[in-house]
Amino acid sequence: MSDHISDIRLDLALRIAELGTWSWDLATGTGDIDERGAQIVGLPPGDIDDIAAAQRDRVHPEDLPILDRDIAAGIERGGSFDLEYRVVDMDGTIRHVASRALVLTDADGRPTGLVGTNRDVTADRLAAEAMRESELRYRTLFESVDEGFCLATVILDEAGRPIDYRIDEYNPAYERHSGLRDAIGKTGRELVPDLEDFWIERYGEVAISRRPTHLTQHSPAMGRSFDVRAFPIGQPDSLRIAVLFTDITARVDADQEREALYDRERRARAAAEAFLAVMSHELRTPITSIYGNASLLARGPARADAGDLANDIVAEAEQLQRIIDDLLVLSGVERGFLHLSPEPMLLRHAVAEVADDVRRRHPAVTIDVDIPLLPPVSADPTALRQVLHNLLSNAAKYAGAAGPVTIRAEATGRDATIQVLDVGPGPGPDPDALFDLFFRAPHTAQRATGTGIGLYVARELSTAMGGSITAAARPSGGSEFCVTLPLAEDDDADHRGMGA
Repeated sequence: MSDHISDIRLDLALRIAELGTWSWDLATGTGDIDERGAQIVGLPPGDIDDIAAAQRDRVHPEDLPILDRDIAAGIERGGSFDLEYRVVDMDGTIRHVASRALVLTDADGRPTGLVGTNRDVTADRLAAEAMRESELRYRTLFESVDEGFCLATVILDEAGRPIDYRIDEYNPAYERHSGLRDAIGKTGRELVPDLEDFWIERYGEVAISRRPTHLTQHSPAMGRSFDVRAFPIGQPDSLRIAVLFTDITARVDADQEREALYDRERRARAAAEAFLAVMSHELRTPITSIYGNASLLARGPARADAGDLANDIVAEAEQLQRIIDDLLVLSGVERGFLHLSPEPMLLRHAVAEVADDVRRRHPAVTIDVDIPLLPPVSADPTALRQVLHNLLSNAAKYAGAAGPVTIRAEATGRDATIQVLDVGPGPGPDPDALFDLFFRAPHTAQRATGTGIGLYVARELSTAMGGSITAAARPSGGSEFCVTLPLAEDDDADHRGMGA
């Protein structure tokens, strides 16, 4: 009774495990195979005279050499061993079989036979092959996609708040787009210590809420801008996310540069329109004065005020000439051609000449000149006078009768420094902007007319002569313009003489 129950239990276990059994007498070559075992390998059940030959007939030809080798090796080792091979049914169907064999021995330990089980593992192998193909497709896509891609796990604190994330895997493009190296197993803050909180907060929201997100964001800590898509993967409690992202820094910079260019063009157009309006006024004023005075002289050349009228004509003509000179310099700068001929010059003489001219134009303004006898500077005579005239005229125009305009100079090392000081409204919050083409300071634009090119011309001419020009606010109020020019070399001063 107990043997019968054991047989029933064994048969039940074999059925549940979907196993078939077989035996093989090594001496006679005979053996038997149960119904399930025979069905698995494509043999009829029952006793078989040569079970080894019968099974070989069903084994896939490509697997036979390997199967023979493994059986021989297993018999030689003794004990149990595993086999796996393919069999071909009568209808050509190929199935995968996994066999486990136990070597039987006699009293002397010599092998006498084999007993074993067969199991149809076709479904397992097909599933594994499908998994491998799927993994291959995934890996091919993973490694070939141009965007950066990574899998990460969000890290929470004890209160369940996201505090960081760990990089689990990433594709080759990840390093190119992120600029990060050797990131696997490291957290965001380990890779970027100053990483902004919003990255962790957004990734944490995706992992916890299980809702994907899309954002375009600049990271100051990484110095890059990114287009990012993050979405949850795996089980909800895994807190895992996938991140697909692109470095769009170049595109953002180009957009910003394009917008800045458009803005500069808009401002340039506005400035050009304002310049034309102001220039028409600046030209009309001396032309009107010249025309009016000349008309008066034409009516009666013996007039008592003929000398004054003639002087006015000369002064307005000189003003017109200075405007034209500034326009010529502006044209030369714009065309990239500004030809100067530096020579040794004494600042004392040049400043005195320009100061006298400005005094005639602005008789109400006191102009104090404090220029000691200094070594000659290397400068183009016309350009130097134009720079000095633009600075002094600008100071006189805005200072008015409020106080004196002072011009002084000193030699320091291999340079000479010229300072023009006034007590006017000052340069404003951005002194450097005064030298921009067409710039008019808002706080002074209503105080006096101007073209917005005089200081620009002064800067370009100073630079072309090897010097520089700056503007600054005076502590006591007003502006201070400082021009630096190189001193003439001794040989130049000795052999070329000194310009006035």
